[in-house]
Amino acid sequence: MYAFQNGLFKGTRETSFSPEEPMTRAMYVTVMGRIAEINPDDYLGSQSFSDVPIDSWYSPYVKWAKEEGITLGVGNGKFNPDDLV
Repeated sequence: MYAFQNGLFKGTRETSFSPEEPMTRAMYVTVMGRIAEINPDDYLGSQSFSDVPIDSWYSPYVKWAKEEGITLGVGNGKFNPDDLV
């Protein structure tokens, strides 16, 4: 409840949370960015990895994580956002 009430997790759909589902790399960096209280608007505009669409919900968080040295991706300019943590 704390994580939801404080905006760390927003659920997998508008009306579901899916606590038993595995976490993807995109979800993980998003939660990390929310914990760090970054402003996603500060990380809009350019693509950080070739497989991270610029308009995806997780793009600003991936860009932040790359800029902070939290992630280097998986090689060949890719992040693999849908791979599991």
